[in-house]
Amino acid sequence: MTTPADLKRLLGIFVLAFVGLFGALTFGGTAAAHHPVLSATTARPCDPEAPWSATVTARSDRDWDKDWRSRHQVDGGAYSEWSPKVDDQVPYIVEVGPFPADQSAATVTVSSEWFVKSTGERSAQGIRSITIERPPVPDDCSQTVVPVAPSAGYDCVDDQIVTNFTNTDEYTYSTNITDPADGGEGDTWAITITATANPGYEFPADTTTEWNFTGTIDCEDVEQAAVTTTTTTTTTTTTTTAPRAELPRTGSSSTSLLLAYASLMTIGGASLMLVRRLASRPG
Repeated sequence: MTTPADLKRLLGIFVLAFVGLFGALTFGGTAAAHHPVLSATTARPCDPEAPWSATVTARSDRDWDKDWRSRHQVDGGAYSEWSPKVDDQVPYIVEVGPFPADQSAATVTVSSEWFVKSTGERSAQGIRSITIERPPVPDDCSQTVVPVAPSAGYDCVDDQIVTNFTNTDEYTYSTNITDPADGGEGDTWAITITATANPGYEFPADTTTEWNFTGTIDCEDVEQAAVTTTTTTTTTTTTTTAPRAELPRTGSSSTSLLLAYASLMTIGGASLMLVRRLASRPG
């Protein structure tokens, strides 16, 4: 038969266990609170055989009003040098890669330390890892090319405007004669040559894609071509860049810690009431 003394001993053991568990959760939660919160963005060029890269950003889990420093490693390799100590609200940003095109993922680990501002004493440290998946090749992606400038003049032998350009797989030229030079000697002529990117290719911004040529027919000396002046018109094109895919941030939430406290207090309170009620019963 359980005596009141036995129940009191049981109550004492329960109280000690409860206090120990509460203390472990409290101090363990405080220590775990200092950790870097990681996020990453990735970039991959249009060429499926080209390497890819990523940018990893580490932020302090909260404003501890301390200084901190960080270092990182990639895929379990050697750690980098420590970054300079700065306020813990200044993020630690590092470029990683390039990784081979056939590497499907990379894991980056960031180790951070916090220091008391007034004394410089290290007060906490934390470590977190993030796995970065290789981004897909962009769906709408064009290779960038720059067209070669054409030329134009007047051929006195064939009595016509002549051009000099070569169409390629990347771009094609077109012509538009704006002044046909049909008045004979001394008449003026004009032609516009335009370059257009073929499908799968594009011109960089501020690329010259249109050239206007004008001249005067001077064929008294057949061996001397007419003088040609050139006016260049610059058009602006937009280069499509693959968006940097952002990965979700990692790090524990203070909400989980609060829920753990609440659950522990509820269970502990109910258990204490039950044990005290049993202890108060006569043996």
